[in-house]
Amino acid sequence: WGSIWTRSCGRCGWRRRIAAGRSGLVRLGLTGIAAFSHLPRIARVVKRELPGVALEIQADMLTPDQCERLRAGTLDLGVLRPPAVGDDIELRPIDTEELVLTISVDHRLAVEPVVSMTDLRNEPFVAYGARDSAVNEAVLRSCRQAGFVPHREHEAAGTAVLLALVAAGLGVAVVPQSVRALPLEGLVFRDLLDAGTIDLALAWRAGADNPLVDAVVGVLD
Repeated sequence: WGSIWTRSCGRCGWRRRIAAGRSGLVRLGLTGIAAFSHLPRIARVVKRELPGVALEIQADMLTPDQCERLRAGTLDLGVLRPPAVGDDIELRPIDTEELVLTISVDHRLAVEPVVSMTDLRNEPFVAYGARDSAVNEAVLRSCRQAGFVPHREHEAAGTAVLLALVAAGLGVAVVPQSVRALPLEGLVFRDLLDAGTIDLALAWRAGADNPLVDAVVGVLD
């Protein structure tokens, strides 16, 4: 009886740790850039504060895809660019970033230390292919405020492809400043005087009864 009682109590304790959000698996999605700029800090904090919680990382996901998968229950937590696409997604802002210009090393503007949005009026742009890309919307707003609509010469499914196309000289791109964390030969980054900012947020499904997600969100305050 003693061994049975011990095993039973062990199982009860494991269930209580799960219920309290101290042990288990959290499926975390991130935008392509956030995987480099924010994932190291998130992983360190979770490991220190919640050592029984494992993170399953799904990187280079654009905001629309993350929102869809949060609602479908195939992601538990996301790091994305607001606004959320669709309903039933809760957000908590974690960062605000300046938008910067990325161009090939042999581009005419590469010699300029700082660039204005108006300097990009006649440039071909490389943009994200997702219809509801938050970065695309932020770039479009900045271009319109500068008096023009950007010409999208090429579209990319993710950040790595977008930067590769820019490095190849196929266009310019305006992206969040955390892209500087991605070293790629053939690229230079330049500050933009009037490009505005873009937010980054934690996201999860509204009304989800998931103590693990609550625990992770809590330690990332």
